[in-house]
Amino acid sequence: MPGRVAYATCSKPSFEMEIFHVLYRANARDRIFDDDSGYLDFEKVLLETQEQVCIRILSYCLMTAYS
Repeated sequence: MPGRVAYATCSKPSFEMEIFHVLYRANARDRIFDDDSGYLDFEKVLLETQEQVCIRILSYCLMTAYS
């Protein structure tokens, strides 16, 4: 699974001094991503959203399933 760090280029973040824990999971312990392209697609959306909303991502972890 690829991993990379990117920073938003906007001057003022949307949320200042706030930390959010976001969890995305499938039902019934199903796999979220079927192959590497699913991971790459999710990272693309994550980075696009980061630029649009102007947030700083401290870390993230992509797993096949979360139980």
